[in-house]
Amino acid sequence: MESEQDIISQQQQEMNDSGDAVEHELSGDLTLVNIAEVKTKIASALAASDSVTFRFGEVGSVDLSFVQLLCSAYRTAHDQEKSLSFSGEWPTAFSELAEASGLTGHVGCSTDCSLACLWLNKF
Repeated sequence: MESEQDIISQQQQEMNDSGDAVEHELSGDLTLVNIAEVKTKIASALAASDSVTFRFGEVGSVDLSFVQLLCSAYRTAHDQEKSLSFSGEWPTAFSELAEASGLTGHVGCSTDCSLACLWLNKF
């Protein structure tokens, strides 16, 4: 089992005067086995900053628990008027999961009147 540090390692990005812009790396297996650790790191990042960006490092497996976590985190950030974004390429494992689960061509959640869906125009 990978350590919490292997799954998400924090790296500082260019920071504005208030120190709000932070970048984190997601790596390792992003699956149900590790999802509690990933959730804690994402929640902590959002609690500490108004603008959080994640990029993907070496990602092994990805499952639907990660998809659900990202959706929930994105909606939470949006509701709190914070920014949660992703930079760089999405891992192949995630792209394949998105295709298999129907996230491609997604139009947002039925309750998403603002079209603030994480999946829009990603795959």
